[in-house]
Amino acid sequence: MDILFPLPDDDGVALGEGDPDWRRALGAALRKLRAERGLSQQDVAERLPIDRGYLSHLENGKHDMGFGLAIRMCKFYEISPVELSLKIEDAFYNKPKKPKKKTR
Repeated sequence: MDILFPLPDDDGVALGEGDPDWRRALGAALRKLRAERGLSQQDVAERLPIDRGYLSHLENGKHDMGFGLAIRMCKFYEISPVELSLKIEDAFYNKPKKPKKKTR
């Protein structure tokens, strides 16, 4: 099984860093966690605390998330790192299908 959190390797490079599919899955998992709790991005950003724009970028798959922030997210959402990893994995392997464009 692949490691889904971008953990630094011996060279200090984050594993999974720059992978758009990983970022999309991460964003989908974070967005779902937030929505399930009825929270806005501003609510989450203020409580973590992180910049709301950065959270938006995470949820939209534009940024990777380091391990430290992943742990803070887990504490905030009261889930284990394993649960977060499974949510990311689920989003990674169960990509929403794009609707087909209607042709005339």
